[in-house]
Amino acid sequence: MIPNCVLWEGVYGFQPESIAHVRHQIRTALDEAGFEADAVDTAVLLACELATNAVQHGRGRARRCFEARAVAAATGVYVEVADGNQRMPLPRRARDGDENGRGLRLLAVLGHKWGVTLESGSGKRTWVLVAAALPEELRTTSQAAHRQEELACA
Repeated sequence: MIPNCVLWEGVYGFQPESIAHVRHQIRTALDEAGFEADAVDTAVLLACELATNAVQHGRGRARRCFEARAVAAATGVYVEVADGNQRMPLPRRARDGDENGRGLRLLAVLGHKWGVTLESGSGKRTWVLVAAALPEELRTTSQAAHRQEELACA
């Protein structure tokens, strides 16, 4: 079992320019961690979709900003965005001329799995798992950290 490892996290305002910051920072973090280019591209696209949803729909009384992060796991990388709105996202069928309405479909098609976790009184966390091979350096580091935890608990 490989413990989850936060590769990157940031806090952003509900402004459209925040989406570009998320895109740049997640790409940098995943490239530096050694993930394959296809997984990085998919994670970046889905992070942009989640950040866009947060900017457009995520304002709430509980938060004045949204949080984004990438977490490496044994089966890939989780991309997560937490916002201040507890309203659950609803997938819809976009028509050809619609400018939006495709984001959740992208999560479902390109992600291995996705979901939403309500956070007590502070909004929700929308996440997607991008299936990817864990880079060797992360696998080795994570396994060593896990062995250290096992020894400490013995």
